[in-house]
Amino acid sequence: MKFFARTLTGLLTAAVIAAGFNSAAGAAPKKEFNIAWTIYVGWMPWAYAAQAGIVKKWADKYGITINVTQINDYVESINQYTAGKFDGVTVTNMDALTIPAAGGVDTTALILGDFSNGNDGIVLKKGKTLADIKGRKVNLVELSVSHYLLARGLAAVKLKEKDIKIVNTSDADIVAAFKASDVTAVVAWNPQLLEIKGNPDATLVYDSSKIPGEIQDLLVVNTETLKDNPSLGKALVGIWYETIGLMQDPGDKGKAAREAMAKLSGTDLAGFEAQLKTTRMFYTPKETVGFLSSPDLAKTMDLVRTFCFEHALLGEKVKSKDAIGIAMPSGEVLGSKQNVKLRFDTTFSKHAMRRRSRAIRRIMNIVPGRGSRLALALLPFVVIALVYVVGSAERRAANPDDKLLPPISEMAQTVHRLAFEPDRRSEETVLWTDTAASLQRLGLGLGIATLIGLVVGLAIGLLPVVGSTFASLIAVLSMIPPMAVLPILFIVFGLGELSKVVLIVFGVAPFLVRDLALAVGNLPAEQLVKAQSLGASTWQLAIRVVLPQVMPRLIEAVRLSLGPAFLFLISAEAIAADVGLGYRIFLMRRYLAMDVILPYVAWITLLAYLLDFALARAARHAFPWAYVQERR
Repeated sequence: MKFFARTLTGLLTAAVIAAGFNSAAGAAPKKEFNIAWTIYVGWMPWAYAAQAGIVKKWADKYGITINVTQINDYVESINQYTAGKFDGVTVTNMDALTIPAAGGVDTTALILGDFSNGNDGIVLKKGKTLADIKGRKVNLVELSVSHYLLARGLAAVKLKEKDIKIVNTSDADIVAAFKASDVTAVVAWNPQLLEIKGNPDATLVYDSSKIPGEIQDLLVVNTETLKDNPSLGKALVGIWYETIGLMQDPGDKGKAAREAMAKLSGTDLAGFEAQLKTTRMFYTPKETVGFLSSPDLAKTMDLVRTFCFEHALLGEKVKSKDAIGIAMPSGEVLGSKQNVKLRFDTTFSKHAMRRRSRAIRRIMNIVPGRGSRLALALLPFVVIALVYVVGSAERRAANPDDKLLPPISEMAQTVHRLAFEPDRRSEETVLWTDTAASLQRLGLGLGIATLIGLVVGLAIGLLPVVGSTFASLIAVLSMIPPMAVLPILFIVFGLGELSKVVLIVFGVAPFLVRDLALAVGNLPAEQLVKAQSLGASTWQLAIRVVLPQVMPRLIEAVRLSLGPAFLFLISAEAIAADVGLGYRIFLMRRYLAMDVILPYVAWITLLAYLLDFALARAARHAFPWAYVQERR
């Protein structure tokens, strides 16, 4: 955790500023800002953000420079902020009140990062409850959050500070102090608290989870600086929520971020996450705004300022806890309205909340209508066509005999000749003859592969014996590049139709088998158990329970296989064939006949699209229940 003590340096600083030396009070618009932070689990996102470039990203967005600086001594960081050396600092709500605010520096709590929810605790030796602390010496950092926690705990068990004796002990020495035989009670914060609790004779009798929301960890900024430079507030809030959003990510990115933060704080991932468990982080601006807008905030700050006043932390000459005004987001002011020096502001968090909301609306919830979808779908093709027309015109202007990009009119004439005029040698319409031959090979190959995928996939997924026997073999076969075995297929099956069909089967079937087996394996086990308990045989279970549920998945897998299937088909036809779409393309390339090649490529693409469309429509017609959750 962190210090809350009012050190001698803090008092001197406050006195100087109270006398009028407040260099930050007259802040004017500027471009470079300095933020101070100290090591604590809830403030490590600032260190990571600086290291990962997130600070620079947001600063650049608003055209400013933000320097994030670590200060080893917590109290010193607050003192330097109070003296105007920094524009903002990480601090607790109590220290924001007792040092800068009490010292005359108008301070705004820009970001509420978290509150302690067990990070601070009271530990006893030879005691089971907090009431057992009566009459003991208690080692803690005096006038700190530990002192505040102790006061709240004593009140809970109807004791007073006069019932115990406080021994001021630095946080650096608190762990060693607990090991001394004459020390029987300590108050500490993490990570020291974790180490103290690890002692065999230690008993945690009270912690900050008993006073949720009272020990708040903030980033505060000089109010005048923020007023004159709202871009600073927007950038800092953007940095914070992007970073802790990443920290919260349960995936690899989040883990890497937490590991980096743990390293920066001097611990490991397990230790860092243990501290996070006792820290109530506010991961979204909505959570922050909700907490700060609650009437409980005023009640909490009243408890804090009462403690501070009773312990002379607001100043020796202050006669009332109302001397310093504390402004709530609602407009309510605790204390003097004429001397407001600490402000809880949700303006920038609300801005971040609206920005997130707009991003969600723009990205996730904009669903084009039917007409818009059609226009958007055609747009890329129109752009490609325009680029082609322009490129073709430029090349023909430079070289009238250019063959690389023939004009569309020339390709249209070629397509008409291939589709409607008999070939001089074969007296057949070349386009339809090639299409029929290729589709026959493709249909046979995909049909056989689909049948194999259905039968073998069902068996592997449903029958453990079959799965144990053949799953590894299918996995190995799926890893073999089909084009690598094409020469073997030509040798074994000859150069005729069979080798081409086998290539498609070999390339597609293993994928279909594995995908369907996974789909079967992902079915709820209770369905299979219930079917068997009702007397279903293995055959009935496969046909009536499993097959209907995996058929949509099989069709989707076949759709995904269309591209590879056409690739295998064209490759085989290019090497050994006398008719077919692939054969024609590779024949024409010898003469650089792009007026034939480009239309054939477009025709193959159209055929594949039509097949995909037909399969999609068939699946939705036959199994409408599998697509009820589609967005469009």
